[in-house]
Amino acid sequence: EAVQSKPDGYTLVLAPNSTLVIHPQLNDLPYRTPDDYEPIINTISLYTLLAVKADGPWKTVQEFMAAARANPGKLRVGSPGDGTISHLTLERWMLAGNFKTTHVPFGGWGESSPALLGGHIDAVMAQPGEVKPLVDGKRLRVLAVAHPQRNPDFPDAPISREIGFGEPTGTWFVLTAPKGTPGPVLKYIHDAAKAAIEEPAFVTLMKSRGVEVDYRAGDKLRQDLWKDQREYTEVLKRLGMLKKP
Repeated sequence: EAVQSKPDGYTLVLAPNSTLVIHPQLNDLPYRTPDDYEPIINTISLYTLLAVKADGPWKTVQEFMAAARANPGKLRVGSPGDGTISHLTLERWMLAGNFKTTHVPFGGWGESSPALLGGHIDAVMAQPGEVKPLVDGKRLRVLAVAHPQRNPDFPDAPISREIGFGEPTGTWFVLTAPKGTPGPVLKYIHDAAKAAIEEPAFVTLMKSRGVEVDYRAGDKLRQDLWKDQREYTEVLKRLGMLKKP
C-alpha cells in the first residue's frame, strides 16, 4: 500500500531488506526492485550467526562443517523461516563451505532457540540479541558470524570472510518512501532520521540489544539494495523458490 501511496512524504515505511529485496521474488507485490520506491536512509543492521548448545560436540565451525560433511543432511539447523535472511545465509554458507545440513524453518526466532535448547535441532541461525543472554549464561556457543568484523560480544567466533563463507550477510532496516517523492521532502526526512539514529541514547540502546547503527543513504544505499537483490535472487533460484512470472 505504501508503494502506491501519494508521494508527498506523509507515508513512509521502515522495512527490513528481506521485505524489500527477497519478498518481491517470492510473492506478487506492487514493487519488484529498488527502483520502484525511494530508499531514504538505512538505520540499523544486525548480522546472522550460527550457534549450537554450549555442551554440544562442536567447539568450532570447522568441527561442525566436518560433521556435516561426514553425514550430509543429518545435522538439523533452525531458522526463523523459509526465505528469511537467516535461511538464505545458511544456504550460502553450505554452498561456500561444501557441506550439507537439513534446514528446519520455524515461525520466528522465538521458536528456534528453544528448539535448540530442547535438543530438537542441532544448531540455529539466529541474531546477536537473541542468543547473547544464552551465550552469557553458558547455554549456547556461537561458532561463526556473518559480520563485517569480529563481534565484540562473541570475540572468539570467526566472521564469514575468515572461514571462506564470503561477504557479510545481515538484516538492515531502511526508511523508504513512494517513488516520486520530491527531493526536498526526501532530504528533510533523511536529515531528521539521521539525527535521530545518531542520538547517543539510541546508539547505546541498540548496542545493548546486539544491533548496530548503520547509516547509509543515497546512491550507496540503492546500490547495496540492488547487490542484495541480485545475490539473494540467485540463491532463491538455486533453491527453486522464485515465483513464476
